[in-house]
Amino acid sequence: MTKKVLLQHWPLSAIASSARFAGKRLSEDGQSRPMVFACTLFVVPLLLLGIALILPLVAQPTNYQAISAVESSLTKPEERPIRAAIRVSPATLSPKLRGDAGFEQQLLLDFAHRVNRRLELVEYTSVEAMFEALDRGDVDMVSSGYEASPAFTAAFKKGPSYRNDQLIAVYRVGHHRPRSVNDLVGKRVAVVSDSLQSSELHRLQAELPALNWSELENIDYIDLLSRIEDGDLDVAIVSKTDFQLYRGAFPRLGEGFPLLDAVQHRWIFGNGKHQHALLAQSRAYFVLADTQKQIDVLSERFFSPSSKINQVAANEFARNIRVRLPKYRNVIKEVANTHNLDWRFLAAISYQESNWLPKARSRTGVRGMMMLTRQTASEMGINNRLDVEKSLEGGAAYYLKLRKRISPAVTGPDRDWMALAAYNFGYGHLLDARALTAKRGGDPNLWHDVKQTLPLLHDPKFYRETRYGYARGWEALDYVQQIRHYAEVLVLNDIVSARQAALAENPSTLIEVASVDTDDTEQDLASAF
Repeated sequence: MTKKVLLQHWPLSAIASSARFAGKRLSEDGQSRPMVFACTLFVVPLLLLGIALILPLVAQPTNYQAISAVESSLTKPEERPIRAAIRVSPATLSPKLRGDAGFEQQLLLDFAHRVNRRLELVEYTSVEAMFEALDRGDVDMVSSGYEASPAFTAAFKKGPSYRNDQLIAVYRVGHHRPRSVNDLVGKRVAVVSDSLQSSELHRLQAELPALNWSELENIDYIDLLSRIEDGDLDVAIVSKTDFQLYRGAFPRLGEGFPLLDAVQHRWIFGNGKHQHALLAQSRAYFVLADTQKQIDVLSERFFSPSSKINQVAANEFARNIRVRLPKYRNVIKEVANTHNLDWRFLAAISYQESNWLPKARSRTGVRGMMMLTRQTASEMGINNRLDVEKSLEGGAAYYLKLRKRISPAVTGPDRDWMALAAYNFGYGHLLDARALTAKRGGDPNLWHDVKQTLPLLHDPKFYRETRYGYARGWEALDYVQQIRHYAEVLVLNDIVSARQAALAENPSTLIEVASVDTDDTEQDLASAF
């Protein structure tokens, strides 16, 4: 069910109506008729001034009025949904814990909500297929059209830019790192066919004829990055955002050089009347302050945990997934199921706490897989902190207890992240952080805002005003972000494993490859590699 959002503006008709109303009241008063002319002299200049001030705003296509102005040309929500074409990637339909969709899906849902429309997402396996559907009118728009070659986007209408990105060269760490386009010569380079990456390589080939690459059809980023890690490719050109999101599942891959800076994410709309109306609404949508805040919140939710990954730590985590996790996976799953938690979330907490070492001990005396204090263990009824199952039981129960105490105004993933912060540095300090966030003008119910306040709890200028005093807020922030990252890597590992197993069982799902060289000849898979 959608909720219609009324965007407030002051139409010219309202100003004119107010002037007519004032004149009418004056003329109906028997003693005020002589004042009509004086009133007109007063009101008309004000009306003209108002018109002069408002007309520049009305002339801009991004004015708030655009959303309501085009509604008459659209049908009711139940009759005409917004049909958006997408290619599955970590930035569109990224698999997340607790059923979250990806950044693009959430942003599209917010847009549809604001314009009182239902949303239908239509998945396509290739860029070409998306734009063929847009040209036929099967869909109204293409989500995140940055990925497509200009040859496809030129015939359609572009929405406002809402996020910047880069195209980067990705390689396997330990091999020669490409530092410029010249280093791609003689390498096995691949890109998604009909993409912006392909278009940019064609442009560079005009200056560097020896540059060759392969264009892969019907492929997703898991397959593409897997080919580099497995040694079937030397380099792939992908967006930096997509690589950062999947990097945790491919710790042996690294970032080479930026092939193209300032790549703009924007929606692409069809050429029909309905699509033009949606374009106008999107222009109005992206100038709203609430939209920018939504983009910031979604960016934090989907991109933040992966933005600061240490290569050594990533390799160590990958090794421990192979070496240590198998010993404890079943018991983690059993405890997680008992408490209705995603097992990968509980596994991530236990790794952050102890690196999956049941006898771990800190200098402060906390012990076990979940590093419980004596007080917490006693409170949760745990008499042996070194017992793996009991430690997991105590930690899971304590986490859920903290999560339940948090205000009902905090919902969704924000509630999870705040509960983790409380698990790390205490519930009282979380209350202080939320109160300080509100005092500084932020939203105490959003992790996006609270996380910015956490480091301030070690500053006397701020913690002296709090109830519970000094806290290592920056440590709590790092703690939460690391757990989020570990959990997402575990989710991605499951997906990668499932895809590789499916490919092994059905080799016919191999993608089509076209090798692009100076003669623009096509080769089959064997000759291309």
